[in-house]
Amino acid sequence: MSENYEILIYYKLYIMKGIDNIIRCFYLRKYRYVFKAFIPALFLFVTMFKECICFKIKIIFENEAEFSQVALHQNISFIDNSVQINASNEAHMESSQPENQNPLNCVEPIYEVIGNNNDTILDSKTHTHESKNSAKKRKLDALLSVCEEQINSLNNKSDDSSFQDENLFHKKAKRSNNPSSSKKQLRSKNQKNGINEGNSKDPTFIVFDYSDKYVIRSKYFDKYIGSEFTDLKFNIWEITKTNIDIKTFEIFLSVLYFGKYKKSLNLKIEKFMSFLEIFYDLFCYARSDVICSLYKNLIPVLIMYRNDLIDETLSEMPENISLRQKNLFLPFMNTFFDKVSAKFEINNDEFLVLKKTDQQNEVCFSHKEIIKDIKIRTTPETLMLLGRNFNSHTKLIPWILFILEINGIKISCDNMYYYEREEYEKEIQYGISNKILSNPKSKFLPSGILLTIKWLKIKKLKFLELERIKLRYEELAAIKQFINLESLILVKCILPEFCSLFAKLYSNFRKLKTLKIIGFVLTSTFFNNLKKMKIQYLDISCSIYKRNTYFLKPWNRDNQLNNLRLDYSHLGYDVIDNLMKSKNLKYLSMRNLNSSWFKKSSNYSLWPKRYEVLNLSGCIFHKNLLNFFSKDLQVDNILLEKLNILDLTKILKQKSLHLSTKKLDISKCALDLTAINFLKMFEILEILILRHLPQCELPLFAVDFFFKSHLISVDLSNSQYIQNEIIFLLQFGSLRIIKIPRCNLEVGFMKSIFTISQYSSVEHLDISENQLDTNDLYSLSLFTNLKYLVITLDSAVYIDYLTNHDKISHLELNTLILVKSYINQQIFQFIMEQPSVKHILFKYSTMIDNVIPVNLTYCMKYIKSIKFSDSLIFPGNLNTLVDLQKQGIIVDFCEKSLSFIQ
Repeated sequence: MSENYEILIYYKLYIMKGIDNIIRCFYLRKYRYVFKAFIPALFLFVTMFKECICFKIKIIFENEAEFSQVALHQNISFIDNSVQINASNEAHMESSQPENQNPLNCVEPIYEVIGNNNDTILDSKTHTHESKNSAKKRKLDALLSVCEEQINSLNNKSDDSSFQDENLFHKKAKRSNNPSSSKKQLRSKNQKNGINEGNSKDPTFIVFDYSDKYVIRSKYFDKYIGSEFTDLKFNIWEITKTNIDIKTFEIFLSVLYFGKYKKSLNLKIEKFMSFLEIFYDLFCYARSDVICSLYKNLIPVLIMYRNDLIDETLSEMPENISLRQKNLFLPFMNTFFDKVSAKFEINNDEFLVLKKTDQQNEVCFSHKEIIKDIKIRTTPETLMLLGRNFNSHTKLIPWILFILEINGIKISCDNMYYYEREEYEKEIQYGISNKILSNPKSKFLPSGILLTIKWLKIKKLKFLELERIKLRYEELAAIKQFINLESLILVKCILPEFCSLFAKLYSNFRKLKTLKIIGFVLTSTFFNNLKKMKIQYLDISCSIYKRNTYFLKPWNRDNQLNNLRLDYSHLGYDVIDNLMKSKNLKYLSMRNLNSSWFKKSSNYSLWPKRYEVLNLSGCIFHKNLLNFFSKDLQVDNILLEKLNILDLTKILKQKSLHLSTKKLDISKCALDLTAINFLKMFEILEILILRHLPQCELPLFAVDFFFKSHLISVDLSNSQYIQNEIIFLLQFGSLRIIKIPRCNLEVGFMKSIFTISQYSSVEHLDISENQLDTNDLYSLSLFTNLKYLVITLDSAVYIDYLTNHDKISHLELNTLILVKSYINQQIFQFIMEQPSVKHILFKYSTMIDNVIPVNLTYCMKYIKSIKFSDSLIFPGNLNTLVDLQKQGIIVDFCEKSLSFIQ
């Protein structure tokens, strides 16, 4: 308190001197002493009553028997990914602030433990368990000592400062050496907190101050920062599924505060699992280096009990609990290498093992779902680094991978993948006919790496994807050992000459269901071997067949093939005819296929006429093939991009398509009068895509479409000639998705294309990169059910709009994307007026300094992510973005396109 008092006196003198100078400047000597007395008093008032940045939390630990009954008979509701707080939790809040509590004292977390000593003693079963395994543990003593030495050297600086006072949290829990004195202190504490000491069934509880001093934070507790509540109370079973005891929870709190804690090395086997699990239940997060350091400290415990964790903990639990706890070991994978990072990608269930960058990311323990299928995603460069950075702990890698049940591996030359690219990128980099067989930019896999993968005990590997990789015979031999493969993807890989991989697919991979071979020269041996297999999905895009078709053997029509992709391929009629005779074929893609050189005597009578998806975009048809696709087709989803007008008209005229098609894509097609007349005859069309639409011979607004009551989605992106015809949208009263970006629309267009019914039906609206005025913004404000908005917003227009209208607020809006916008205070105010937004993306935009307010999460309580793509950001926003990350908001920068203005 004396130190705080000296600081206040210093500020008082400093302020008085400053006020004196100001008064002298304004010649207000008459009121000089009045100001001198008033300003310091005002400063003291503001300081003493400044809002506290911490609050007290009480966690109640029920008796073991009571906890078991609650866990068995009570339906527990836990927080979801949005970390919304349960109403049941709010019922436990204590809104009254304790008397004589000084907010200035909340500078370090303090907790006290109240209850019987028996409540904090480890279970007696642990002692029995230890005696049975003491011999096993003695064998690991030497290894444990080595681990501790490495950890001490790793933490020498931080430990010296952080752990000199290990009782930092126990200042209110110290007991006197005098038993009677200790008993009196305990009784007084119990009485003060309303605890009846004589009742043995009273629960033990722990009270601590949660503040911004914590190195590792909890999104669960962060939600209460800035609220009216200063005291919170929870039962332990309300915030975690694990049966954690109070001693383990004390260690957990210490780890949250310091980022690591030596006592965590004393965790017992069942307490170790509870300790790991509670980080996920409370949605904890911190910088990646903090979490990596924490898990490095826990490696000795992991080594000591690894056999017990498999045999006695995981195997005895139900399957869903077992899988949930197996996922707790993922962060350990990031501790074994200095130059390689390991990160789990939630959206794709991929475990990214890539070269480390200088960027420090915020890492959250927030993934609570069960993960059954995990794929490792890496590059040859990373694998080479792994080979040079093995250390004494890497023997744990096979064991952790065995626990996680890794079922897939993806290796690409540059971490870019064919199936993640847009179609125009595929066409440029993979699909041009004169480049089909060109040598791609490739890299050799490190010698023996696939043999190493086999050594990692990934016995049940079901997925393998290799792209632009040079393979040796030893890698091919290793691939053949993965006999349980169900999906094999090879994209423009370079194989050794005379390899037999494709010739022995059936004998090597009996369980294979998905085969994707992109950019290879294929032979009759490959196709003859393929017909023996039970392939369901076959993709041989960008591939070529050069050999004589005499040796091709006919396929059985009853095979299981239902998905076939032949994009950009040069295979010939005989090969395609063999594949197309499958009775089960439902998905067919022939994008940019040139069939003009097919045989004149070709026969398509055995090809299927019914498809769920049919892609004929960019095809050059042989006359007989066009005739086949122009009669009696029944297709749910048909794509006919970039077809010449004669071929398009011939396909569109089919009555069977008019009655069956629900989705039609005729982007980049010129529509003459005949094509438009056939288009209007579709009766149940729900999705119409007309991107890059050239000028039409017949104005679309003059056409009465038969499907106007069924259409729910229309996409006119990049249609520069649609300005005078855009009013044709008025006839579709049930539209839910409207995409009209980059259509060169003039100001005021919105009031002429939307009906009253559309204002309530539209949920997804993209009007970006069009000119807007105040009338357009007024029309935008009329939408009542908007969930997804993409817009280019001019601050001058928005300010002008606000002079005569109320703010624009969409209560249901979930995702907001601003494209080519200059983000200043006015535009960000527009963003904050959308209370339910969860995701914000800035694309091709510029954000000036200090635009993002510190209290963003108070105005936008549901915000989950803020992302930037190809945008310029002034550095004044970076600190605020970092603070948002600390609150659990995902802040994502596109590294290749993001620039920071200096």
